[in-house]
Amino acid sequence: MKHQRAKLFVELGKALVEKHGGSVPNSIEDPPPLPSVGAYTANAVLCFACGKNTVIVDTNAVGVFRRVFGFRSRKRWPKDDPALWKFVRRIAPADRAKEFNFAVIDFAYSICTSRKPHCHLCPLSSLCRYAKGGSEEHEN
Repeated sequence: MKHQRAKLFVELGKALVEKHGGSVPNSIEDPPPLPSVGAYTANAVLCFACGKNTVIVDTNAVGVFRRVFGFRSRKRWPKDDPALWKFVRRIAPADRAKEFNFAVIDFAYSICTSRKPHCHLCPLSSLCRYAKGGSEEHEN
């Protein structure tokens, strides 16, 4: 795995040099096809490095959106579901995507964890479908 990542990193570097003059593209309208760069990585770079107002959706965030809002993806890999990205864009504050993304990441890491969420500590528990027992996954 380590060697494969190194090869992919080299491919990415070459593509950046050949296609973009060595610079990381900062366009949200037309993310360029770069080797090993998916929606999460492209949007994370655009948000955190380029200051663009765009959301990110990783695996841990999927759990938050599923539990709190009841969003269910029909895709095998929910983090790649365009419907989920559209949903997250709708609920994120239009001018504070960076803060929203950090908040969701921190919340998923510390409170709404994947295996044993800390519902008793959660400030959203009164709104959360999962905390109210509305999910078959709920554990007390």
